[in-house]
Amino acid sequence: MPATPKQFMPLIATVFILLFLWLSTVPIMSWYELSGQHQELQDAEFQWFHKGHSNYNFEIEIMAGSSPPDTAPIRIYVRDSELAFAYRVDDDEPVDISNMQHLPQTIDDSFQFISRLLEERPRYLTVEYDAAFSYPKRIVVGRSENPVDEIIYSIRWFEPEFDDAP
Repeated sequence: MPATPKQFMPLIATVFILLFLWLSTVPIMSWYELSGQHQELQDAEFQWFHKGHSNYNFEIEIMAGSSPPDTAPIRIYVRDSELAFAYRVDDDEPVDISNMQHLPQTIDDSFQFISRLLEERPRYLTVEYDAAFSYPKRIVVGRSENPVDEIIYSIRWFEPEFDDAP
């Protein structure tokens, strides 16, 4: 005697329950969140480039989880949209950041930095953009649900004063 659809119902229900449980544990951002973040990034990047900033300074501070920063903030000078030089804020020591992939060298680079983070599909990523200038002023990346695993990038932008180098 062939099986009837009613006999397959417990099996189908079990498969759907297992699928739901598996999907609820997948540690990636949803398509909707990812799409919204890409759009927000594109809008902010457009606004930043539209303002035409090519000479400016900014400070970046990196903190891991809930611990205090490992290093002092770094002040970065950008001239003609290129890295001019950088130094640590606490002791005015020059810093060579040209090979530091985890650190944006210009505000323009910070947009590509966020794009790369989105491609990696972390557990969560939040970006706060400056209301007036549209640059990313706070980036929080979480690889797991544990707050100790998150990395926070804080960026402060400054108008340049032409003789403000240390």
